[in-house]
Formats: sequence, structure tokens, C-alpha cells
Amino acid sequence: MATERTEKSHPAFPDYDVVNSQIYVRPSDSPDSIPASSPTIIILYCWGDSNPKHVAKYTDGYRQLYPLARLVVVFGPILRAITQTLPQRAQTMAPVVDAVFGGSEDTAAHARERVMVVCMSNTGGINFASTLHVYHARFGVPMPYRLLVCDSCPGNTEFFRNIAPWSRAMALGTAKFFPWPFVVTQGLAVMFLAGIHGLAWVTGNQSAAEFSVNAVNDPELSVKSAGKLYLYSSGDDIISHTDIEEHAADARTRGYDVVCVPFDDAPHVGHMRVHPEKYWGAITSRWKELSDN
Repeated sequence: MATERTEKSHPAFPDYDVVNSQIYVRPSDSPDSIPASSPTIIILYCWGDSNPKHVAKYTDGYRQLYPLARLVVVFGPILRAITQTLPQRAQTMAPVVDAVFGGSEDTAAHARERVMVVCMSNTGGINFASTLHVYHARFGVPMPYRLLVCDSCPGNTEFFRNIAPWSRAMALGTAKFFPWPFVVTQGLAVMFLAGIHGLAWVTGNQSAAEFSVNAVNDPELSVKSAGKLYLYSSGDDIISHTDIEEHAADARTRGYDVVCVPFDDAPHVGHMRVHPEKYWGAITSRWKELSDN
């Protein structure tokens, strides 16, 4: 699939086509030669405000494992993810559907693709859920994929319970732009998030986080035949491992095929860096298990 270059490629992704500032695509070098044991498409929804140089470590890993798969990388500015309405997020993610399925309207052909989805942190989950919404609104059926990898997500959506870790995550992504101490940046993030929460409460709108947490366990949006793999850690200071385990348990009760792999001493979205063999081994074994069935 050829993708129009509308912006300059980032140095970390020199061989990727640029759909827009959030979406990068590396076409398969030989799409007709992809072995049956490999995904044909991998969609990586990055954590909020992620550095492309750090994301490239993941894309390089997936290219080593599945060198012929098409890679679709979706970056996630936190402010955009949490301030946009669902229709706005859907519009932002609509190009992902086209990048994955090549603009085809044939849902039967879509289902023949072997798609692996990777969500990193809540921002990645928000963007994935918005993509599910786009696909269902366009085609009337859940978006087909074979495996959903949840790396450090999803978390609990209760505002007062999560204001500290959410504001910290937001501050981590923006602190480099401000000269004052980190605690000041986090305090400003608290006030901003409180304003967003208050506005949503007044207007009765569902938050982006709440929508995403529900969407990935909603069979109307998230295909029941897919497997799920949760990668998480008790050492995560942004999203509690108990919240992720609760989401996995809910998925099981709804009939999803779920596997959980804990990394007890790894930080938020740091499992691959701390335990690379265990991390990539969990993904490859889970994919093989689903492919063999």
C-alpha cells in the first residue's frame, strides 16, 4: 500500500511513510511472501507523548520478529487524547483504518488479514478504542484482529483515585518545556485535569479513558474471537497492576481468551527494557498459540 507523504519522516523512522504527524506506516517489503505464522499487520499505539527514539526500539523488535509484516505506528499526544470529544478522536483515528486495510470496503478481506494490535499505556488504549469506534461506525461490525497486547494498560478511570498518577504522567511528558521544578508542572497538570473532569461532569460526557476501558471489552466493538495478552507490573507507578488484573478478569467473564504476564520489578511501559527476553517471548508465544488454533 502506498501512503502519501504529507510530512517529513522522523529520523527514527526513515523508511516509513508519513500519513500525518501521528501516524507512520512501514509497508511490507514482500506482502505476498509473509509466512502464515506471522502477522500481516502490526498496529502499535504508543504511550502518551512518547519519544520516537524510544518507540523505535519497539518497532525494531517487531521487525526482527516479523520482518515482512506491515507496521502502523500511532503516536499519542496526551492533550489531544483527553481533550477531544469522541467524534473528534474518531476523525483523528480514521486514517488508521485506511492505513491498516488499504482503503478497502471489503470486510471479508479485512478479516483475512492477521492483525496484531499493541496498546501502550492509557493513551494508546484511548486511540485504539477510537479506532474501534471508527471501524464499527463505518462497517457495522467489530474491527477484526487476532491479538491485542495491553502493555501497562488499561487503568481504573475513577478521577480522584487516579489524579496523582495521571498528573504525573502528563507532567513527565511536558516538564522539559518548563524551567520550574517538576512539582509545579504536576500541580498545573492537576488543575488542568480537574477542569477537564469538571467540564465532562457538567456536560454529562463520558471521559476518553472510561470509553476506552469499556470499548476493548465490548463485543460490539472488540471482536470476541481475538486473544488478549496483558503485560503489567506491580512496580508501575502510573497504572496499578490490580486495575489491569481486574480488567483482564472482566474480559474473561465476557468470554475473551486472556493471558496475563506480570513483570513485578518493571516501571510503567518499561517491561521490554528490563526483561527483553521475557517480553518478546510472551508476545511470540501468545501469537503462536493463537495461530496454531
